[in-house]
Amino acid sequence: MNSIIYPDTLCNQTGLSRTTVIHSSILDLTDPEKEQSYITEMNIKITPSPKITNQESTGRCWIFAALNMLRRDFCRTYKIADFEFSQNYLFFYDKLERYNYYLDAVYQTRSLKIDSQLVMHLMTDKGDGGQWQMVVNLIKKYGLVPKTAFNDSFHSRRSAELNKILQRLFRRYALVVRSVKSDDDYQHERLKFNQDCYNILCMFLGRPPSKFDWVYTNKEDKYIEHIGLTPLQFFNEFVKVDLDKFACVIHDPRSNHPYEKMYT
Repeated sequence: MNSIIYPDTLCNQTGLSRTTVIHSSILDLTDPEKEQSYITEMNIKITPSPKITNQESTGRCWIFAALNMLRRDFCRTYKIADFEFSQNYLFFYDKLERYNYYLDAVYQTRSLKIDSQLVMHLMTDKGDGGQWQMVVNLIKKYGLVPKTAFNDSFHSRRSAELNKILQRLFRRYALVVRSVKSDDDYQHERLKFNQDCYNILCMFLGRPPSKFDWVYTNKEDKYIEHIGLTPLQFFNEFVKVDLDKFACVIHDPRSNHPYEKMYT
């Protein structure tokens, strides 16, 4: 095999560049002349938004995106400078629903070989990811709470270890569920799994509130309190958003997916 020989002139020319990149991030290297030419003043005034939220080391982007959309109008309605819905609250119930869904799928496919592609897929890591309709379903069933009522925990900000433990629990129950003899036996194992899953989530994320107090001071310096709210009551009476009026717009350039059609 012929070796590639680079001329010394090329090495000399790139020496400074190599040294610079070795000791700095390439993303920090900019052309100073172009940087000075950037225009940073805009003639369009934008209404200040609430503070930026941070999903940290998790796959909760879909939850954050949905709640950020809802909180902007919420802050405007109640004249609040800043507010966050609890992302951890929806994250908790998403985990519970997600693993319950997959356990049911394992039961429905118990006649397939354990090394079939579908069963092997069901056994893979469930992750954190999701999309708009999943948020809608969670909010309709469980409601919303302020972040002050159910704040983030260490593991809601860094979900890798929690996911590993839930996955081990799921696989252990999945093996049992594949061998049950009746629907009653399955429901018994499913109930045990949900209880174990719930207990683990409570340890790692905290126990979600069934009732809470929402107390705040608005921009007019008026102190307001609402005592003993349930999560569904908070959503229905205070957030009051018709989630069914929203639709996801997608771009799928494949030829078998024509434009201007409804997809699920």
